[in-house]
Amino acid sequence: MTFSGALRLIRLRRKNHPISLLSSSRSKSFKLPNWEQDVVEMLSECNIDGKSNPIQAKEVKECLGIWATNGVKVQRSTQFMACVVLYPDFCLLNHRCNPTSMYVPYFDEKNYKVDARAQVDIKAGEEITIR
Repeated sequence: MTFSGALRLIRLRRKNHPISLLSSSRSKSFKLPNWEQDVVEMLSECNIDGKSNPIQAKEVKECLGIWATNGVKVQRSTQFMACVVLYPDFCLLNHRCNPTSMYVPYFDEKNYKVDARAQVDIKAGEEITIR
């Protein structure tokens, strides 16, 4: 994630986009890697919604944590760089070391998409989990 990803996520959260429901699993005492600290310093106190509501450092840290907690790494092919994307609905699947499904990214001309595909027979009412 770059500063532009954090900025976009902050803007969406301020507009109460459904992505606002995602949360970070990081503790408040988590020590940010240097590059993330640089993003916090770069965006803190910037104005994106006018001069009365500057970005707070805690907003940037929360967005970086959301990305780290919920992001899915995808890559179109070896000719393209991998990227991390957020799928708000997909992020709600529970993790398990021995999951019942796997995720499969795919792409159309404009979008990255992801499917959860069963790895075992899943009975009605059984939890769908992902690695």
